[in-house]
Amino acid sequence: MSGINIQVHHYPPPDTGAIVRELGITDVRWSVEGGLGVGALARAAQIVDAGICDAVVVCKIMNTIAPVNVPDIDPRPAGSGHSPVRGPLRLGYTMQRVGFLKRRWMHRYGITDDQVAGSA
Repeated sequence: MSGINIQVHHYPPPDTGAIVRELGITDVRWSVEGGLGVGALARAAQIVDAGICDAVVVCKIMNTIAPVNVPDIDPRPAGSGHSPVRGPLRLGYTMQRVGFLKRRWMHRYGITDDQVAGSA
């Protein structure tokens, strides 16, 4: 493992260096603090795909008082005049975009749903 991304929703944040030492990571080639939830998984996958790191750990740390809100998803077809940001599939939320990115990498590398479930 050569990359790490720690995301926290409380203050003070944990010591990333201490986490690295406890995990036994000796060659950190990519380290990021913060991020936007599952979007960080897509960035970590790009880092591995580019060969910068062989593996990356992404850890989201939340305390019990942090608010969690899943936005409503509009299931209606977009029709004409859709937003160029969201596109015709109404991919307005990070979790939807990352789902498509995950499927692309699964297809590219022959990864199965069972293998993804085993890594969770």
